[in-house]
Amino acid sequence: HDTTLAVTQSTFRYISSHPSQWQRVVSEVDGLWDGKTTLTAEVLENAVLTRGFIEEVLRLVPPVANVSRQLKSPLEIEGYVIPAGWKLQVSLAGMGQACFGDELVPDNIHKHKTLPSNEYFPFGGGRRMCIGYKLARQELYIWAMCIARHYDVTCQPVRQEKFPFCFHRVNVRLTHRNR
Repeated sequence: HDTTLAVTQSTFRYISSHPSQWQRVVSEVDGLWDGKTTLTAEVLENAVLTRGFIEEVLRLVPPVANVSRQLKSPLEIEGYVIPAGWKLQVSLAGMGQACFGDELVPDNIHKHKTLPSNEYFPFGGGRRMCIGYKLARQELYIWAMCIARHYDVTCQPVRQEKFPFCFHRVNVRLTHRNR
């Protein structure tokens, strides 16, 4: 659960730096869920902005920032040939920013689905893909909906951590909203 924790910390950072986007999430959640009934798959599916906010955090600050692979065959990138046997390191955050820029836009969730699996993979890919990625996504969506529905959030970013997981360390104050 360390990677999920890292994403929640980074999410708080983006809540702080993008209050109007977060307010859209809060409004969406307030319209979809009363905060008392069980969250269903249907409610989660309809929480497009909420899921988009989390997916954007995953795109901008994936918990595992880089992946390394050894090439089995030569690879050509923009006219340069990297020989077989060389190790290649790829920045997942850099790939995400290359796709859509470095600004958080929850509406990009529709674009995420159009990307090939080798262009957006915050949980890794192939044989080394995180075995718990589906659970982690569901946990993050549910967590975000609970925070949006029940709390006002005040954050003070402290610093970005790079090891062992990439995330933003923040000081957070949650104030329960009476409803």
